Amino acid sequence: MNTINWEDFMNGIAELNTNNNFEEPTNIKCPKCGELIFKITNQVYTTYPPKYKYKCKNCKWEGYA
Repeated sequence: MNTINWEDFMNGIAELNTNNNFEEPTNIKCPKCGELIFKITNQVYTTYPPKYKYKCKNCKWEGYA
């Protein structure tokens, strides 16, 4: 098993948070304005079943499913 030190691990997380786009486009229309909404993939809510946050960039609507 490969090992890394804590600092390298934390630097990798920082790079992931700044280099990746965690907003995945969907084909779902916003219930408020009708624009397409985005699924936020870097947050998973620990419900059963797990839920994700969805948001509209146009009108700032947010929902969870």
